[in-house]
Formats: sequence, C-alpha cells, structure tokens
Amino acid sequence: MKNKHKNILLLLGSVVFSLIIVELSLWAYYSVQPKTTGICLGRICKFWFNENWMINSLGFRDKEWDFSESTKGALFIGDSFTAGFGVKENERFSNIANSRNHSGIHIYNAGKNNTNTVDQYKIIKMLTTKEVSLRFVVYQYLGNDIEYLLNLDWAEKPSTIQKTALFFIKNSFLFDQFLRPFYLSKFNKTYYKTLVTGYKNPETFSKHQKNIIKIFKYIRKINAKNIFIVFPMLGSKDLFNQTDLLYVKQLKQLFMDNCFSGDSLINISSLLKSLPPKKWVASKFDSHPSSEVHELIGNVIVDAFAEKKNKFLQPCTNKF
Repeated sequence: MKNKHKNILLLLGSVVFSLIIVELSLWAYYSVQPKTTGICLGRICKFWFNENWMINSLGFRDKEWDFSESTKGALFIGDSFTAGFGVKENERFSNIANSRNHSGIHIYNAGKNNTNTVDQYKIIKMLTTKEVSLRFVVYQYLGNDIEYLLNLDWAEKPSTIQKTALFFIKNSFLFDQFLRPFYLSKFNKTYYKTLVTGYKNPETFSKHQKNIIKIFKYIRKINAKNIFIVFPMLGSKDLFNQTDLLYVKQLKQLFMDNCFSGDSLINISSLLKSLPPKKWVASKFDSHPSSEVHELIGNVIVDAFAEKKNKFLQPCTNKF
C-alpha cells in the first residue's frame, strides 16, 4: 500500500514538474515572440499588450498630439482595426500613410478597441472641438460595430465551468494556448449568429444605418473629406465571403447614396484578394489585419490624400 501511495505521489510530482517546465518554456517563447489572440482574454495576449500598447493623454494609441503643428489634418476613427491591435504601432495603416504622404497632412489616430458606431460619433465630435483643422476623416467600419443594438445578455452570464476555465486562461500560458480555443468556440458561433440576426432584421439595420449616416454628415459639416473603409471579417475565407455579402456590399451602397463630392471608399474586399488568406490576419490566434494588410491600406490612403487614382479607391459619384 505504501508503495502504491509513493508511486501516485511520484506520478503527480512528475506531472506537476512537467507542467512547470512547459509553462516556463512558453513564457520564454512568448517573451521573445509576443502574440495577440483576438479577444484579449489570456496571458499570451496580455503579455503582448503590456509590451506594445502605449496610449496618449487622450486615451488613444498614438503619440501626444500637438494641434498647432498643422492646419491640414487627417483624423482616423474606428475600432481595434484602426488602433492597430495585432501589429506594432509603426505598422498601422495610419502610420504607413503618415510616413509616405507628401501632402503635408498631419495624422491623428483616434482608433479605440471595442468601440461601436455610436462611440465613434462621440469621439469625432469630441475631438473636433479642439483647435485642429481637418481635411480628411478616415472612418473604418467592422461588422461588430452594430453590437450596441443587439441583445448580448448571454455573454454576460458565464457558467461556473467557464469562470474556472477563464481563471486558468488568464494565469497560465499553457492553459491559454490549449484551453482558450475550446472556451471561445461556442461564444464565437453564438456571437456571429447574433450579428447575422441584427443585420437581417430590417428595423435594427435601419437604426444602425442612420447612425452611420450621422457620421457621414458630421464629417461634411466640419468641411472634411470622408475616406470610408469597410472591413469584412478576416478569420477565414468563408467568413470573409459571408460577411462581404452580409453587410459590406450594403454599406458600400449606403456610402455611395450618402457621400459628398471629394469623399472616397477604399475597396477592402478587392484589395485583400491580392493576398493569400493566410496573409490577411495578424496570426493564427488573431483575425485582426496583418501588417501586410495595413501596409496596402496605408498606400491607398496616401493616394487618397494626394487625390491620385488608385484601383482600390472609389470616388464618390454624387455631385452635392
């Protein structure tokens, strides 16, 4: 009996020792190659976030803004895609545009994680009370910007098992890497179905469109030109195609119906087809845009600033 207990203790000790070795190995790996994980729940992503995310006094991932530097400004508004989640700050499309533009445009990146259409309207209104003259607003959209109109109560009520799993995910590289995909699988499916329901509900989508048009009109009110970017979801080729049909085409048409002379639309769906799908995303863990996608968009924005023709840039055809 004593030998049996001893063997069990030795086995448990070996398992614990092995887990510690694996945990330390993953820590060493991610300290050299930090990565994001889309929904930033666990230790892997937090490690990247602490290394790569600095904000200015206004709460945006950008340097401090000196509004006296230029009377020709471009304000970038949007969610984590504009803020550059998943890439280094100098790899974002706003930074690419800043480094390559020769039009004297001073760039302000006001992208913020987890914001929606209503939030972005408030941000642009708040920032345009500052002493800055905007020539352009680069307005980026993603399908989850409709979230504020949807019922997501189910997401706020995790089960005891989910809470326990989340505890380990937050505190261990090992559990984050191997348990997080299972933890999120049901959430992702339910979340996507909720988004689809929202876009297919005429009343909900109509309310949402009115809020988008408010942003379009406000950009016009401050005498700036609107550069509109609508992203499909990038997690897979199927998801890309589904969301292109679900909302991208409708919002392109909404823009064309409500744009003003001088506004333009960046055709992201066509632009992305110039890259293989594995190059669309930041990593296999994270479906935010890759540095390659940011660079392509930044180059198109430079042409928009300079009013040059670009096959991925569609000018507004309205005459008003």
